[in-house]
Amino acid sequence: MQRLVGIIAIALICTSGFGARKYGMAGCGLGSYVIDPEGGGVVQAFAATTNGTAATKFFGIVSGTSNCVPDEGDKKAELQEKFIRHNLSSLAKEITQGEGETLAAFTEALGCSAAVAPAVRMELKSNAQTILAAPGGMAVLESIKGTLKSRPEIGQNCQYLS
Repeated sequence: MQRLVGIIAIALICTSGFGARKYGMAGCGLGSYVIDPEGGGVVQAFAATTNGTAATKFFGIVSGTSNCVPDEGDKKAELQEKFIRHNLSSLAKEITQGEGETLAAFTEALGCSAAVAPAVRMELKSNAQTILAAPGGMAVLESIKGTLKSRPEIGQNCQYLS
């Protein structure tokens, strides 16, 4: 019995990093269809066991099925992270200037409408010192998002700030 509890606990720990999307703590896979994603720990243990026993999580991730497909927000967040990694130095320069092609492209990656783009550039320029003081690209990205979300007129017009 203790061994079973240990196996279930390990399964939950290994799968809990996937967050709650269309599935619960157990992650994607056949268990996400069969077992209620809103269920608690014991219920999710059954879902994790179902995912692991039949290797449906592995199959789902490889094939992009069984709720193992990233949603649009995840795709946009990944795009933003790649953008920051590859363009941080030019983006930082353009943020301090308040204009430039890299900044314009980044504004689009944040899902900001053309109508709010000038306000985005000015907000980033006026907060450049604080934003760019963040240690590393991902911290800069989070600082940018936080700055823009703090202004409702901008935050409501940029789809991918979450």
